[in-house]
Amino acid sequence: MSECVNRIAGYLEDLTDKRLKEKNSEQLPVVGELPLIKLIADVKKGNFVIDAHTGAGKTTLGLTLYHKAKHKEGELSAYDVIYINLREISEKDKEFKQFNQEKILKILFDHESEEHKKVAECIYATTKLQLKPQSQKTPLLYEYIKEYYQNIIKDPNKKRLIVVIDEFERAYKWDVIPQTLTEWFSSTRKFYDETYAVPLKLVILLPKILSLKKNIEETLQTANEAAFVFTEFRELKIDEGILNSYLNNLINKENIKISSLQKKPGFRRLIKTLSKLQSGRYIFPTLWKAISTSICQTVNGQISGNIKDFLSNLDKIDLKDVNPDAFLNELVIGITEGKPFRTYSKSEAIEIWDTGFHSLCKELKQEKEGIKPLKIGYQDFIHILNNNTFVWMTLEKNLKITTFKKIAYKISEVIGAPVNLLNIIVLAPEFTRGASVKNMKIDKIDENKRKHTIQLMFKYRILGAEELLSIATLGGLEGFDQIIASQVIKELVDDINDLIKKG
Repeated sequence: MSECVNRIAGYLEDLTDKRLKEKNSEQLPVVGELPLIKLIADVKKGNFVIDAHTGAGKTTLGLTLYHKAKHKEGELSAYDVIYINLREISEKDKEFKQFNQEKILKILFDHESEEHKKVAECIYATTKLQLKPQSQKTPLLYEYIKEYYQNIIKDPNKKRLIVVIDEFERAYKWDVIPQTLTEWFSSTRKFYDETYAVPLKLVILLPKILSLKKNIEETLQTANEAAFVFTEFRELKIDEGILNSYLNNLINKENIKISSLQKKPGFRRLIKTLSKLQSGRYIFPTLWKAISTSICQTVNGQISGNIKDFLSNLDKIDLKDVNPDAFLNELVIGITEGKPFRTYSKSEAIEIWDTGFHSLCKELKQEKEGIKPLKIGYQDFIHILNNNTFVWMTLEKNLKITTFKKIAYKISEVIGAPVNLLNIIVLAPEFTRGASVKNMKIDKIDENKRKHTIQLMFKYRILGAEELLSIATLGGLEGFDQIIASQVIKELVDDINDLIKKG
């Protein structure tokens, strides 16, 4: 049975991952239909900033744009696409780690240049360019756009261009990104203002770090309001609609007859659960295994002929339903359903959250080293950063004013010296409802029986399922990618530190 499952799951994986990575794949990769692709193609803007957590599909989006432009049956027949991953390029060319805008633009637009040839294997391009602007003025990108537009005017068959840049933040320091993007986005806007044409669109794929996105937005808006309006900021999310469109593409484009499975209640519940996790590297292997298990159990592990032909004849049988609990840890399902302690052992779940929160806190800068976070009851966890700054993670489904008071008084008990103001960073799951307190005053009686008033200021960071899943993974939850979890935690820590800086 396991051999049957592995063979079919491997085949399904190849239809997506293998085809995505192949520059000359003869067939389109099987992916879910991403609304962002239509947005990029149809909206008359020159700049798009798409963010998502590590593993949530940014690279898949970039490669999908490439393949949809390359294949005649793709929806981007009016465009050529160039996709580059700056992390891969910087690993290939060590000198590239020193930011050089001129070098990046040569790699993108002059495919005869030594800079391009050095890293050509890392670049996905549906067209070969040899742009050499006569002027090397700043902003240099503007000169490349102008040169490219001249080619379109000369050749009516020349397509418009989408340039996709992935993992900017993994190659360079963050202070480079807002400045560079502001210059580039201003160039696309300047060209549009002069010609009313958008021959080139920039798509920048970035991690889901609120402080980075906000910095880019503020820098751009301050420097060039018109360019800011010419820029779309969107989040990439793998929702239920995308997963169902993926299944429909398997059925309609690859002739894999699994429509009977789509109607089963257990499988539909699995899809609903997976759509809330946001990690493509977790979602799709689970989905492939579930589909394969259903098929193999239905046919008792017996595959006749080659897999492609076998899967095209599944409409003759009624596929067995699947139980989501067989593919997902109970705690994972609980996270998506707003039940973060849903597991066979509540004490084990509490330990996972306690350990995971402790691991998160180790990543935060603090003055008081070696202090273990406090656990209040089993749903609230507090970390002391310094005498007036605390991080509070709650897993309660309904927050009440009494909860805030309980936390406030517990924090006041552990303060080493009297303070007038406490800053509390609240980490609350998106399923949490109830009170949202911004400030509160409490009275504390000191050892001399004198009353001391403390004001508490609360700031919030909402935790999505992928962030909760990452915290739980660091706490001992098995089955999720540790590397992705660690990277998501780092992105979350950046947001928390940004909230702390603002006091």
